[in-house]
Amino acid sequence: MVISATRVPTVSLLRTTTRERHQLQQFRSCCAHIVVGRDDIKLKLKEVLEEHGVLGAKSPVRELAFSKVSSKAATSLCALLDISLEDGNMMAPLPDGPFLSCGVFDMGNYANEDSALPHFLAHIEAGLKLNGVSFNRGGFTMYDLHKERLFTITSGSTCFSGGLDAGIVPFGLSKCGCTRQLRAGIEVKHSDKHKATYKQRYHGIPPTGAEQDVLFTGSVLGQALVELLAAFTFAQVPSMALLLSSYDTNVFLELSDGVCRHWAGLSFDAAMFKMGEYLKGCDTDRRYTLDKHRSELPAETVENIERLRKRLKGESLLEEQLNSLAGEFDDDPRERLRTTLELIDTHHAWSSMYV
Repeated sequence: MVISATRVPTVSLLRTTTRERHQLQQFRSCCAHIVVGRDDIKLKLKEVLEEHGVLGAKSPVRELAFSKVSSKAATSLCALLDISLEDGNMMAPLPDGPFLSCGVFDMGNYANEDSALPHFLAHIEAGLKLNGVSFNRGGFTMYDLHKERLFTITSGSTCFSGGLDAGIVPFGLSKCGCTRQLRAGIEVKHSDKHKATYKQRYHGIPPTGAEQDVLFTGSVLGQALVELLAAFTFAQVPSMALLLSSYDTNVFLELSDGVCRHWAGLSFDAAMFKMGEYLKGCDTDRRYTLDKHRSELPAETVENIERLRKRLKGESLLEEQLNSLAGEFDDDPRERLRTTLELIDTHHAWSSMYV
C-alpha cells in the first residue's frame, strides 16, 4: 500500500529554521512513497531522517554554559525528561523551628565570589557539622570545585557544560572522584548588593541605591536546575541535592525518583538544617554503584534513573521515541506517520528554543 502525499497531515513549522522546514518538506515528499509494512516502515523512516540530517550525528550541536540557561529552558528540559517540579515548602515543609544558629557570614567583606568562596564553604561545613553531619572517617569531605569543568550533558542539538562551586562526597575520595560519587553540590552567588557594600567599606565608594540581592529566578534558577540534572547524570547514586546560596537567600533542591523539589526562601540556618537532614540519609560508601544496590530499589525507580541518564549522556531522544513506534499502529499506518511527523516537529521546536 502506498500513502498518498495529499493525506500527510500538516504540522506547524513556525518554530523551525528555513533549513529545517526544507528538510521536513523533503521528508514529507519522501513519505509519499513509503511502502507500509510491519517490518520495513521503521527502517525506511530512519533512512530518510538520516539522509536529511534530522537524525543522528549530522545535526549541528550548540554549546551552552550552565550559567546561560534560562529558567524557562531548564523547566522545559525537565518536562521533556518527565521530571516533575514540586514546591518543597508546600509538599514537604520544614518544621517551624527555631533552627540551630550557624552564625553570621558577611559577604560584604569580599570583593567577589572567588575571594568569598573558601571562607563561605568553611562556614557551610561548620553549619552542617552543627546539624549532625560528620566530615571525618565514615562521613563526608567537601571540595572546592569552582575551577573544574565537571559535566557535559546533551539534549536535542544542545550541549550543556559547566561545573559546581563545591561538592560533598564520601570521606576518603580524592577530588577527581567527585563526579561519580557526588552526594550534594553547592552553588554560591555574590550579589551586586554585596559588591556595593565591599566598595563602600574598603574603597569609600557609596552605593547607588540600585543594587539588589541575588534573585533566585531566571538564569540563576535555570543554572541550578541544569547543574542538578548534570550532577545526577554522572553520579552513581539514586538521588542528588544542590544548595544555592548567597547566605542572605537560600534555595535547596533535591532530585529523586523523577521528582525535583525545591525549597525557596530559606534562611541560612534553615538551609543548613535541610541539607544536614538530606546528607544524614545518604550512603557514605565511596564505592557505591547503582548495580550493586539495584535490589534495594524499586525496579521502576532503577528504570527511570537509567532512562534519564541515557538521554542526558547524548543518546538521541528523538531516535528513542521513533524506535518506540515500531510496534505501534500496525492497523493504522497513517496514524503512525502522523505521530512520527509530530515527534520530529516537537524535536525541532525544542532544539531551537535556546537560540
